[in-house]
Amino acid sequence: MARRARHTALVAAALLVATLSSARDAQANPWTRDAGHFYVNLNYSRISARSLFAADGSSLSLRDVDLDGVSERFTQNVLALYGEVGIISRWLTATVNATLLRHAKLDLQGSTLGLGDITLGFWSGLLTGPIRLSAGIAFGLPTGDPAPTADNPTDAGVAAVLPTGDGEFDVEFMLAAGYAFGGRGKTWPLSHYVVGRVGYHVRTTPREQAFGDPKDFPDAFNWRFEVGTKIPYTFVDRFWLIVRLYGTEIFSGDAGQNATGLGPVVFTSYGIEIYGRIVAGLGASFGFNGAFRAKGLPAGANLAWSLSYEY
Repeated sequence: MARRARHTALVAAALLVATLSSARDAQANPWTRDAGHFYVNLNYSRISARSLFAADGSSLSLRDVDLDGVSERFTQNVLALYGEVGIISRWLTATVNATLLRHAKLDLQGSTLGLGDITLGFWSGLLTGPIRLSAGIAFGLPTGDPAPTADNPTDAGVAAVLPTGDGEFDVEFMLAAGYAFGGRGKTWPLSHYVVGRVGYHVRTTPREQAFGDPKDFPDAFNWRFEVGTKIPYTFVDRFWLIVRLYGTEIFSGDAGQNATGLGPVVFTSYGIEIYGRIVAGLGASFGFNGAFRAKGLPAGANLAWSLSYEY
């Protein structure tokens, strides 16, 4: 029974991280929007895994409910909307990142479906070139359900560990720098951009847990480094190859070490994305994300598709 509780608690921790990661995965670049211009992105992501990264970073298999020798599968599907709009050229760009629908499932055990959290952000350009520097602040709104219930009492435990939101108000202070270069004749025809971003994430509200009392999480340091490359020739200049590294570190030494496994987490992840412009400002992308190291995350690839438009 204790082992079963720990497994379900670890799943809850993993879902919480997935919630926080997706809420901050798409945010304004150092290049802020001019007044009246906007960008909107509708994206779908999916993760599937039969194991989790445990508190010590090792792989921990999920439960084998039907005793067939194979761990049951955890899957999560997320439909989200991200947008940017320029309010004052250079000085103020507003962003929104809303999880419209989150579906999480443990095979043979249960699932949840509902609205996720919403993050509102505001960015201001500090330097305009050649190196861009912007400062931003993001507010997380707990519109998702951190502790879902089930109509069937026997499913209540599973529902409780498949939250659709993190259950807290939070705020993150960010700096982002960017530089575009290349694409100069035969010497170096490739065009590039480089973006670096850091953020201090302040956790403001104790989060409800499936087991025990609400838990205070320590503040976190989020970071991201991204490089984009394209070939500036007819037709192929529609495509960007984007490679990114990103992660989270906490200001505490107890990642994942609390009794239920619902403690704070750390991770270092990578992502590869291909973006293609269809026509004018309409574009589409496909991305693949994984982790080099993690504590409390699903041990599976995160696949993402998006459709976007900018003006």
